[in-house]
Amino acid sequence: MTWIFIFLSGLLMSVAHPIKYENFSIPNSWFTILVATIGLCLFLSRTLSEANPRRRFLKAWFGSLIYFVITIFWISVALHTFGDINLFISILACVLLSAYCAVFSGVWALIAGSEAVRHRPFFLKILAWASLWTFCEAVRQYFLTGFGWGELGFAFYFAPWLAKTAAFWGVHGLTFLWVFIAALLIHFKLFFPTFSRNRENLKPAFIALGIWIVVGSIGTYFSLRLIKADLKLTKISIVQPNIAQEIKWNPDSSEQNLKTLIELTLEAAKQSPAIIVWPETSFPYLIRAPQKQMPVLTTTPIVIGAVIRENQVNRNSAILVENDQITSRFDKIHLVPFGEFVPLKNWLPFGKLVANAGDFLSGAIDQPLLQPTNSILKMGSLICYEDTFSRESVRHAKKGANLLVNLTNDAWYGDTSAQLQHAAMAQFQVFQTGLPMIRSTNDGVSTFLSLNEREDLPSFHKQTLTRELPISQNPQQTFFVWTYPLMEWIWLAIFVIAILWKETFHQKLKRRKIFFSN
Repeated sequence: MTWIFIFLSGLLMSVAHPIKYENFSIPNSWFTILVATIGLCLFLSRTLSEANPRRRFLKAWFGSLIYFVITIFWISVALHTFGDINLFISILACVLLSAYCAVFSGVWALIAGSEAVRHRPFFLKILAWASLWTFCEAVRQYFLTGFGWGELGFAFYFAPWLAKTAAFWGVHGLTFLWVFIAALLIHFKLFFPTFSRNRENLKPAFIALGIWIVVGSIGTYFSLRLIKADLKLTKISIVQPNIAQEIKWNPDSSEQNLKTLIELTLEAAKQSPAIIVWPETSFPYLIRAPQKQMPVLTTTPIVIGAVIRENQVNRNSAILVENDQITSRFDKIHLVPFGEFVPLKNWLPFGKLVANAGDFLSGAIDQPLLQPTNSILKMGSLICYEDTFSRESVRHAKKGANLLVNLTNDAWYGDTSAQLQHAAMAQFQVFQTGLPMIRSTNDGVSTFLSLNEREDLPSFHKQTLTRELPISQNPQQTFFVWTYPLMEWIWLAIFVIAILWKETFHQKLKRRKIFFSN
């Protein structure tokens, strides 16, 4: 029966993120947050009540496996439909990636349910649970190049008033908050008798929760207030060509694909934007590094996604074209393992999983921003899934970028959850850095993102969209950016403090008679 509850917990937790497959869709809402919270409470109670370390690890790993398989099922769609990989192998690859992500939950349960944590005073124990969970999520964004998909905090993208607190504590802060609240809930005797505690023991936790919310709110207010000054509305256009992935790299379709892109560009240029942005690798021909001239017919600056051939290697790049000349470029830094390169290729018996995805070399860390001539725009480029990593957007913000530009091609995933989940993670980069972002994708979700607004193009439609975005001529840094990477790793410090603290917060308050009386 316990394993059924573990399975159910993973199932319920998975609705924390948008779920979509063709006509079936479960968008984010407060109802899905409630359902996911029930699942999270089940997960915490059923895993941490297990005393045996091995079984505790396996229970957490299994529940998390179910969660990730449902959350990232689109991996199998990409590999099978567009990677020409056998369906069984595609599903197996999805399960293996999910199993890898679930290991972090297993490790969390192994430590969180250990004797060192289990016998901590109530408040310090749930503090340790939440901070350790968040630390594991932070590690997952770095370990083996990183894969942050599925972190709980990303679920709040639909509620800007809450998501904006990421300007202070990042998406990890919302993950911590959610797990802390769930840990608090399971200690109510009515729902989970195993974890019940008397009301007196709950008071310090509620006080700490209140303090956490107040500090986060004040920190967010002042962080966002700093970046509102010196804004100028700037007109920007994005191009969504909706070119089917099956013909994107077909030589027979290259001429027509380029014609489609140029037609859309000329249409957008009529709006007199400051910049026009194409999707990732949208230019249908290989560009040799010495090439400077591009076949565009407008004087409006364009950011084009292209494959650059240099010194016998390819680079996934964003090039800035002004008056049909390439004036600068940014090479993608964070490549997709087994899609754009093979890690440990000399040790592994197989190559890239997606044979036609390309074989790339990553760009240098210290590349300059893209800056059109005589323009206030200082653009930080995020190619493909670089917009899911905080360190990439923060790097641009610290260089003085006033606009984040994401060029991506989510056509790989078809009409699935991937598009919605990817856009949600990108939106958090806006909340964390305070910088607006434009996303130009091949078939969706192309969107304009700012702190207060979001406007999407319909997916799977060929069209352009031009809007005015508030661009700062002298961008200021949010607390998250200014202190980075503090809010990536502070959770480990909180966990250590919770483990080593010798006297409970509750006991101190009682002794001083500040909040409680004998």
